[in-house]
Amino acid sequence: MFLLWRVFYALLESRPAMVLTIAALRVAAAVKGRQWMQGQIDRVEHRLTFSGFPTHPSGWTNLHMSRFFTAVRRRLAPVVAPPPRRAVRRGDRVKMACVGRFRGLLGFPAELFAQRPARVELTVVDLAYAGHWAAYLEPLADRYVTIALDSPSTYDDQLRVAASAVTDVDLLLNANMKRDASDLLDRVDAPCVINYCTGSDLLHHDRVDVQLHGQPQADYFIDGRRMFCGTTRASFSDRIVVPFRGLYDRRGLNDGRVAAWEERDPLIVFHGSLYKLASPAILDCLWSLLAGDAALEFVFMGRHDAQALDVIQMTATRRGVSGRVHYEGQFASTRNADGCVDDPGWSKIRGYLGRARLAPDPWPIGGGSARFECYVLGVPSVHLGVRFDPASWGRRQPAVIEPLPLLVQAATATSPAQYRELCERCLHDGVFANELAAEQRRVARRASDPQVWWTQVLDCYDEWRRDRDRL
Repeated sequence: MFLLWRVFYALLESRPAMVLTIAALRVAAAVKGRQWMQGQIDRVEHRLTFSGFPTHPSGWTNLHMSRFFTAVRRRLAPVVAPPPRRAVRRGDRVKMACVGRFRGLLGFPAELFAQRPARVELTVVDLAYAGHWAAYLEPLADRYVTIALDSPSTYDDQLRVAASAVTDVDLLLNANMKRDASDLLDRVDAPCVINYCTGSDLLHHDRVDVQLHGQPQADYFIDGRRMFCGTTRASFSDRIVVPFRGLYDRRGLNDGRVAAWEERDPLIVFHGSLYKLASPAILDCLWSLLAGDAALEFVFMGRHDAQALDVIQMTATRRGVSGRVHYEGQFASTRNADGCVDDPGWSKIRGYLGRARLAPDPWPIGGGSARFECYVLGVPSVHLGVRFDPASWGRRQPAVIEPLPLLVQAATATSPAQYRELCERCLHDGVFANELAAEQRRVARRASDPQVWWTQVLDCYDEWRRDRDRL
């Protein structure tokens, strides 16, 4: 079967297939209009890239399809001749630029930039997020530039401004995974471009020298310094991809004392995207816990999703536990203009996590930041792990993503049945729960350490430079 997929992906990305695809799309644009054509691309891309095709549950990213649709969009866009790359500057000092939508980006707090090493001269190119910028970063950078990219009439001009802001850097760290990221990279001359992957997808652009990747998936994981595909049993490409711990933003959560198991309530709490919770398998597990213990309550919070909310509430009713299942509304953990999180819902969920005995990580799509916040606040979190051994390649798994910086073996189940057993232990075994909470807090401290982040990035750049010198 792996040979079939290897051939399929090779044919899909071959020159004849791409020429035929582009020709068909241009005919469609001429007949139906460009907007209709773009809509069709979006629909097919979603179906083949994010639906789990060909094996896994929805939410899994097919990197081959992601690369194919990126290539299609780029071939339909106006051709831009990229500038030649500048020579690598010698010496220990590094002129570095960071590009991203920092107002909405988790993992790039002010504390990170405040602790940059002395060898780094920093430019921050801040792209607008919902019309706002992270102005609180301006005092922490040697140069701070805001870019809108929200108006078609000024789009090209804004790209030129962004490119001019990084004309003298040694290293460009891109933290923007939107489509305009490729448009910007077409215009920059930085000797080294490192892409920070905000999820499991890669940025498929020839100017990316290194991908920093911290969330492997079932069938897509790093082997050596390459992304490997279990479906095809071959390297995804020859481009460099390195494991990266990233940085989890505490957003005001301190490292002080937290309540022990004995001080907590018989309470299970979930916070995050409701579509993740609305998975039948995880709901069946949770409702069975409530059905087996009449003292347990379940509280969940997250962005309103009517369909997901209906699924959660209807299944709870069918299991006879709806009276102990409480939706407490939405919360926002993004920062305000001063760099603080001040949403009332955020304070509410912090309160619930501070007295809960269990914060289950859902599957098939688990949490990242939400799971980290549980660690910091001392509530044990159980996780269903992803397998990467050869016996799992090309096979459907119950869970599909694995944020490696948050992995705690004692809380990682290998099956839904073991997942439920670990949840039971967190709820009823105080010794186990306290030991697990302490271990998860230790993991959270390292995952939120800016010095660890800077060391990884600069080591990666220095290794890239040594590799280039050997060529």
